[in-house]
Amino acid sequence: MPMYEDDRQSWIDLATDGRSYRSLLYLLWTFSTGFMYLPLLAAGFGMSFGLSFILIGLPLLVLMFAGSRGLADIDRKIGGVLLDKATLPLINDIPPGQSVFTRLGAYLTSATTWLSIVYLLTRFAAGMLALAVFNVMLPLFLIEILILAPLGISRSGITVQVLNALAGSIHNFSASLLPTVKDTPRRRSASERAPREKPKRDDYERLQVIDEDDPYYGFEDDEDILRGARR
Repeated sequence: MPMYEDDRQSWIDLATDGRSYRSLLYLLWTFSTGFMYLPLLAAGFGMSFGLSFILIGLPLLVLMFAGSRGLADIDRKIGGVLLDKATLPLINDIPPGQSVFTRLGAYLTSATTWLSIVYLLTRFAAGMLALAVFNVMLPLFLIEILILAPLGISRSGITVQVLNALAGSIHNFSASLLPTVKDTPRRRSASERAPREKPKRDDYERLQVIDEDDPYYGFEDDEDILRGARR
């Protein structure tokens, strides 16, 4: 959807639009963290697998799997905050209260664990792309809002829209790699619940009738006395 409806927008609107600056900040965040995740994962998993022959390596491996899942979730949420995008909760398929060996097996067989690692690894390529986009779009963005827009040559915010679209595309691609909870079960309200069937009160025996409008008394099979009016 276009950000600006016509060319009558003031260049101040372009210069003070917070979405463009959040997109630039997201590109910088992606570049800085993307180059950090790759050596972090390489060093952490290399040390964990190297020490796995002794007991100290297995807890380190569990911590690396857990840290990868948490780091991917945090990175995704920060990107959503910067770009003002809603983020669904990440699927947590690891039950609590497990031993080290059981939890290690749960991490190894969890799709969320491996997809989180893939997410962190692809952030390196996303960081390189973000750096290229930042270097190209920043000069064009400054030229449009500081030179062209004040002169009345361009007020459509083309570079702003392209910048926001590229930043959003990088975030959407990375976030699509992680499994999220699509639908949360919703409890039905009282009005949506099926009405309970009332017990039938036809099987009773009339004791006495004085008049058509007089009340009558009866009892059910469980000997509960009923009171009603004769129709």
